[in-house]
Amino acid sequence: MALRGISSIGHTGADALGAKSRSSRRQLMKTAAWAAPVATVATAVPALAASQCEEATFTAQAPIGSGPNATAARTTDFTVPVGVTSITFEVVGGTGGTSSIYTTAQPGRVRGELAVTPGEMLRLTVGQGGYKAGEHVGFTGAAGGGGYGPGGDTSYSPVNGPGANTMVAAGSGGGGSVILSGTTPLIVAPGGGGQGQSTHSKPANQPAFGYTATGTAFNTLEQGNLGRKVWVSNGGVASADTPGSGGDLSGATASGGSPWARESLGQNGAARPGGSGGDGVYEWNSYTRTNGTVLRNHVVSAGGGGGYAGGGSGGVSRARWDAAPNTLVSAGGDGGRGSNYISASRVSNNTADTLSGQGAADRRTPGRIVLTYTVCP
Repeated sequence: MALRGISSIGHTGADALGAKSRSSRRQLMKTAAWAAPVATVATAVPALAASQCEEATFTAQAPIGSGPNATAARTTDFTVPVGVTSITFEVVGGTGGTSSIYTTAQPGRVRGELAVTPGEMLRLTVGQGGYKAGEHVGFTGAAGGGGYGPGGDTSYSPVNGPGANTMVAAGSGGGGSVILSGTTPLIVAPGGGGQGQSTHSKPANQPAFGYTATGTAFNTLEQGNLGRKVWVSNGGVASADTPGSGGDLSGATASGGSPWARESLGQNGAARPGGSGGDGVYEWNSYTRTNGTVLRNHVVSAGGGGGYAGGGSGGVSRARWDAAPNTLVSAGGDGGRGSNYISASRVSNNTADTLSGQGAADRRTPGRIVLTYTVCP
């Protein structure tokens, strides 16, 4: 089990939620930090006092990370209150590093009902999101989000050379979120894979390469109407016990005008339980033009998401056209999402999907865990 970048706090569900006075609930809300677990109680007023029950919600959150190294997940201990034997849950992993709302970066989400025992302690770890700068040139990557299965890193040290050095990095992977009983996972929601990135150098009067995400095993770059294409492989999504494989085109890297082209394979995700995402792969590409100008591009592929098993990182494709117009391209593929886990013996009425609409440049989007249950006097 890989756990990285985790801070811990404690919470006793039975004690905090058992008190019914107005002042105790006010104090709970005043002292809860925005990034700490939040417990709320909604009190019904039934006709008979003996039938009074309270619906309670406990939310565990991680802080919103704002930098390449703000990787901390958050671990919280929750004690099942007296009389509670079933808890409805939502577990969401950390979003992969992305500069926009991006499909492969979306985290996994698991919902359902968990059978519990009064007094049982559950350990909740909320995964941190991955990180990707906006379209920044000179950015050299970020660490993956911490969690139950941390996301893959994209940090690298560029091998600089003479001439113009252009450095870019794809997004790091998001960390997985988990509910544990002791050290045994009951529910795991995976982190999303990071978003890919490309860079190219070309004459100013020539069209740029457009990057098209296909949502499949590879993405495509195409230079206007010149018939030049580059394909870059995406990391594989983990499934149950099986980690995602590193990106591999298993075919042509580029076409159009006999380019020089190379591919570097992505890294596999790590095995269960708490498998980390594969780290991004770094490569550089250089070319000396006929006028003596030296071009040098640096790129790292996206990291895989963590989870029960980790997702694979993207591959790197490099291409160069010596014939006019001279063009140099380097691209890193997307990372794959980690896998989820659902205990067959303790979970019922469950669904597993991905949470859409997550992610933004220059910040991390962590996951969450929400528990809902009923307490009766």
